[in-house]
Amino acid sequence: MVGSKHLALLLLTLLVGWPTLLLAQAPGSSPVSSRILQRLRDPSLNAPEVRVLFFEEETGEACIGLGIKEGPNPMRPGFIVFQARQDGDKGKPIRLKFEFDKDRVETEEGLRMWTSCLPEDEGTSEVGPGSEIQITVRRPRRDTQTFVVVFPAPGMANGIDLWQDHEGRLKSYDRSSSLGG
Repeated sequence: MVGSKHLALLLLTLLVGWPTLLLAQAPGSSPVSSRILQRLRDPSLNAPEVRVLFFEEETGEACIGLGIKEGPNPMRPGFIVFQARQDGDKGKPIRLKFEFDKDRVETEEGLRMWTSCLPEDEGTSEVGPGSEIQITVRRPRRDTQTFVVVFPAPGMANGIDLWQDHEGRLKSYDRSSSLGG
């Protein structure tokens, strides 16, 4: 009988815990990416037009968490361009080609959210702690605007929220945090 009690407890734990595990980590994502998606959801705030968080994956890959406000005529990830420049580098910035799969988007708290990491052969060596990341936002019938974020140290996330003011211009507010479990 003692064995059957342990078996029943194990089955109950799996049945109750399995949905929690599924919510905690999306298929194909890592624990760090899952924590970034959790940070993109901020129930204490209304959704900004755009929320961007840069981080380094446990494997050393340069990654991004991107949230775009839902609604009529929402912005698309393709309207946002990311470029890197090493600290003090006066040369042309390097375009970062993050991929945002329309089939792997999560929606919550008024934001459509993605995480993406740079392929190892494209830009990862140019991006590291202290690199300046230029975020250029193009919107129809609006001026193009550029914002700069410093790529964070390992274990940290750094980014910005972009809010639209009454004139339609985007204003930025810094977001940074630790990626601790």
